[in-house]
Amino acid sequence: MSSYRPAGARHSPKSNQREATKRKLLEAARDLFAMQGFEETSVTQIAAQAGVSHSLINAYFDGKAGLLYAVMHEFHQSQIDRLAGPLALEGDTREKIRQIIGPWVEHELSDRPLLAVLQAYAWQWPPETEQQNREQLRAAFMPLRETLEDGIASGELRADLDISGTLYVVLAIFTQALRFSLHDNDPPETCLETVMTRIDIVLDGARAQA
Repeated sequence: MSSYRPAGARHSPKSNQREATKRKLLEAARDLFAMQGFEETSVTQIAAQAGVSHSLINAYFDGKAGLLYAVMHEFHQSQIDRLAGPLALEGDTREKIRQIIGPWVEHELSDRPLLAVLQAYAWQWPPETEQQNREQLRAAFMPLRETLEDGIASGELRADLDISGTLYVVLAIFTQALRFSLHDNDPPETCLETVMTRIDIVLDGARAQA
């Protein structure tokens, strides 16, 4: 049966209750994973904090791991939504990249315990979750891709620049800098400077020769 709902139609009370319950479970899981870690948090604890039956975790999220993946997806999606649409970027390619990555660093380090949990379990999630994550990455990296394309069009960057390969390197730089910042308890400003110092190396090879 089609799930189409006319514009302006209201959700049924049952649907509203289901979404409210999922929201409570997501918030409880996020708090407990950050405080205790994934392994030390039980579905019973999550359900108790959310004030619902633990059976609903299986019903809505396919268990605790599925709930973790949902928390991860929401955490990243909130940042993608913030950067959606045209961005008022100024300066050369490096400065535009800095303006894009700065908010990323602030967002990722805004909840360090949760970030540590998500980083640790990123190696273990199922293929379908990895696919969702890659789709999110493509959306998140669109402003960077457009910035590199603009740099090529303006003649600042080499016409033969491998944009996908460059973005892959930027992701690796960003991820490693976050890891160091988590362990060293660096402020976002220090992490951003680390990222940009390494991106300078990439840009040195990407700039068009005079």
